Amino acid sequence: MLGQMRIEEAEPHFRSLLGEYREVDQQYFTIMRRREVLKKMLDGYIELFPELKQLTRSNSDESPPSATVDRPRGQEAVRRVLVESADHWWTIGEMVAELKRRDWLPDSDNPASAVRTAMERLAGSDQGVRKGVSKSDGYIAFRYSNLGIEEGA
Repeated sequence: MLGQMRIEEAEPHFRSLLGEYREVDQQYFTIMRRREVLKKMLDGYIELFPELKQLTRSNSDESPPSATVDRPRGQEAVRRVLVESADHWWTIGEMVAELKRRDWLPDSDNPASAVRTAMERLAGSDQGVRKGVSKSDGYIAFRYSNLGIEEGA
């Protein structure tokens, strides 16, 4: 059916899907940012009042949302940083420093290599993650575009 469609018929459908995609992508971006803010707030309360940690457990004994317990790893850790700072380009070194600051650094003898691998894999599997090379110093950098698909695509 799509093969029989003319460009004039396909374009309005494509534009509609593209608009919907961008809307969902923005919602994802907003939800991920809100999730991180809520986690930071919960962690702050738990740091001040450790006895509150027990309230985060459900009847099924799932882990609390504390960053020390619910610490993202690998690609998920990198994805969260990229999503929170959409359109900011991150070098490997900057990402390593940020993951270390958040206590999300991979357990590895060579964390920079693990972070590089996670960033490369994300760039290959997540449409929102872009890879580029700095014109000024030649460093490879990555970013998340909250548009998902570049304008003019």
